[in-house]
Amino acid sequence: MDGHSDGKSGFEETANKLILTDTQRHRFTVGLTLHLRNRYFPTDIRLNYEKYLYPHGKAPKESEQDKIAAELMIRF
Repeated sequence: MDGHSDGKSGFEETANKLILTDTQRHRFTVGLTLHLRNRYFPTDIRLNYEKYLYPHGKAPKESEQDKIAAELMIRF
């Protein structure tokens, strides 16, 4: 399943070209990690902003747009 293929046929019968099922994109991420000192449960809170760049400017799906993500990590 290389080249964003759907893995079924892989090639169109007439043109002999790979069928694309995933749009080309680039992404960069900027993040911040906050560490909370706790003697028993050291905790990190991570905040990330993900920026997606598409060749034609618009994301093909709503789920593939820019995102803000938060993560809570507690170590035992």
